[in-house]
Order: sequence, then structure tokens, then C-alpha cells
Amino acid sequence: MNSRQMSGSNRLEVFASVANFADHARSLAVELRVEGRLIDARTVDLGAGERRAMVFDSVPNQGGLAELKLDADDDLAADNIAYAFLPSARRIRVGVISENPFLLQALATNPDIAATRINPGSVGAAEFDCLVSDGVAVTERDRPLLAINPPDASGLWRSAGQHDHPDITSVERSHPVNSFLRYDDVHIESVTNRETPPWLKPIVSAGNDPLVWAGEDGRRRIVMVGFDLARSDLPLKVEFPILLANAISWLAGKDSAAYGRVVRAGEPVTIQTSSPSATIATPAGDTREVASRDGLVVFADTLRAGRYEVKDGAPFAASLLSEAESNTAPRDSIKTRAGEVSGQRETFDSETEAWRWIVLIGLVVLMIEWWAYHRRIA
Repeated sequence: MNSRQMSGSNRLEVFASVANFADHARSLAVELRVEGRLIDARTVDLGAGERRAMVFDSVPNQGGLAELKLDADDDLAADNIAYAFLPSARRIRVGVISENPFLLQALATNPDIAATRINPGSVGAAEFDCLVSDGVAVTERDRPLLAINPPDASGLWRSAGQHDHPDITSVERSHPVNSFLRYDDVHIESVTNRETPPWLKPIVSAGNDPLVWAGEDGRRRIVMVGFDLARSDLPLKVEFPILLANAISWLAGKDSAAYGRVVRAGEPVTIQTSSPSATIATPAGDTREVASRDGLVVFADTLRAGRYEVKDGAPFAASLLSEAESNTAPRDSIKTRAGEVSGQRETFDSETEAWRWIVLIGLVVLMIEWWAYHRRIA
């Protein structure tokens, strides 16, 4: 399965391919669900060995975990269900608390972001997907936040000195916020050193002094830039709008890690968590508790196709998606990494067990003697 946003609309199209490997025609009922809600149901007729593409249009733009299920009674039930993660087609609603023209312009030119400048006291919790503040304290604790040079905030960060003219020495390239970014030519006049909780981790540093932090406390994601944009040349660099786009995408949950919620059966899944462990319910109905390391849980027991529920986290799914396994018809040859191996007819001699015949003959003789004995008595 795959998806795309419909041209000129904020709705999605879902594409799927269904194949019939049987030697006779079949009529199959097909259901498409997104996050458990039925979106479409139809019947498809397939001839023997026929493959057909299917298009589901007008799928709601909220996105989520999509499930395509076939009502088929065959030898392999695991391939009658497939999953795909649908990204939200809706623009990310961002509330901006800033007067910085560079920041406002960089956000306004991004077609995926609907930015609105607001005052600190008018922040509505349900109105925006995330907030961006520049030098201003934000009391809202439930919305994802991009905080640029913020003042001290209880439980989040506290100033601990200042570092002038820092040179960027390390960048956490694996973090989605740093995708496609280079900081080699970025100059910063000064940065405020800060003490932060363990879940807020440095992703850009100058020696031992972090410059940019990112993390998740179990309720929301936060990205914090520890220096004043006006005291750096970052807003003049091409990296600036990319940094904003990456940060807001990650804060809103649209980063590439979210698309890893669907894997092939047997592939490991990486889950981000701020807890010491994650409790995962498998499609078989049992639960597994996996310890986290550096905020990540790697779950490798995905051999069973289906939906996996994560306690206090987003679910993920495993699909078979293997044509070689779905086609269970006998084959004349098998393809391996070493090449194609064809079947060969061979003859060989084997010893035939004779004890059954001996027992049978003995049983016949015994029955004749029994008959003759009873006849003589009579």
C-alpha cells in the first residue's frame, strides 16, 4: 500500500495491489480502515493468477495507521492483511510568539505550515499543533514547543553562565531535526549555558556546551535553541528555514521516524520513549516489556503480521508483503542467492519391510486352525 495527497485538495488517495495466486477465479471482500475506522468496503473479482491495482480516494486527511484486509479463506491468512502509515495532509498549525521578521518570514514561506502570530497570554491549547517562542516564556505545558533563547522555566531549564563565540564541534546527525543540515559556517556571538533535565538531550554542541536541545517528556516534544538569533548569522543562512521545518515537523510528529510505524514481518521497530521500558501487546494477545536505552526501545519480535499496541505510545504494525511466501503453489524451481535450483527426478533402491506380510500370513494360518478346531469339536 501507498498514499499521496490529492491534487488541489487536502484529502488522501491510497493505492493497493491485490493478487490471486490460486488456479481458479475468486471474489474477495476488501475493507480499508484508518485507525480502526471503516473508510471503504468493496468486492473485487480476480481471475486465476490475476493481479489488480485498487485506488481508494477521498481518504480523510488526518492520516494514521491504515489497514487493508481481505476476507479470504486460504492457506496463508497472514498475507490477507496489510498496513501503511498515512501522513496527515493537513498543514501544521503553528502559533508564533515573536517579532523577529526573519523567523516570521521563514515560517510564512513554508507551504506545509500555517503560522499565526499570537500574544503570550492568548495561547489556546487546542488551537495549534505546536508553538514557537522567541525569547519569551510559554506557560502552556501540553503543546509541543520550539523555544528560541527562552528565559528560565521551572522544571525545564535554568541559566548556568555564558559562552562567547562558541565553535560548533558536534552534531547528532541521526536526529530528525538535523536532517540535511550543516553548521560549519554558522557563527554565534554568545550562548547561554543551561541546566536541563535528562530527557532534554543536546543535538548540537560546542565542545561540552550544548547549543540546541531536543527531547520528549512523555506529554510533548520540545526543541530548544540556546542562543539569541539576533546575535548569530543563522537567520541569514539557508540552514535556517530547513532547521525550522525539521523542528516543527518533528514537534508535530510528522518526522521520518513516525513513518517507521509499519515494517515487514521480522524487521525490528525502534520506539522513542522517556520511560525506562515499553509495554507492547502483540497481535497474538500476549504482552512484552522491553527496556529502553538512551530513550529508545528496539523491538525485534515482529514475526507475526498484525497491529502491535504500545502502552502510552503510538501503535505500529507488521505486514508480510512477500509474494514468494504468498504464492504457496508447488514450484518446478527455487530461486536462491546462489541462483535458480531446478527440480531433478532421481531413482534409488530401498528395502521394503516384510514383517507386515509375515504377520498377515501368520494371522491367516491362525484363523484356519481356529476354524478347523471348532469344526472338529462340532
